[in-house]
Amino acid sequence: MQQQTVIIGPKSQVVIPKEVREIASELKPSKKVVVRALNSRSVIVEVPMKDWVGETYGSLEKIWQNVDATDYIRKLRNEWGKSLK
Repeated sequence: MQQQTVIIGPKSQVVIPKEVREIASELKPSKKVVVRALNSRSVIVEVPMKDWVGETYGSLEKIWQNVDATDYIRKLRNEWGKSLK
């Protein structure tokens, strides 16, 4: 873990030291981050996780283009029923 001492500026801004940015490589200029206060003396700054649903929405659209999903599920359920007997 890299630790550096920094000074909070008059506008409550902090410069993240180069050594820390090199380790936390997802911290880039103009990147949105989440800042959480743990208590009166500590904060956490982190890049938010990607929205998995937003990132993957529609990615399988072409695969299911010519398939009737209801029919497909019925066939699967029939196969499962046969394999359980």
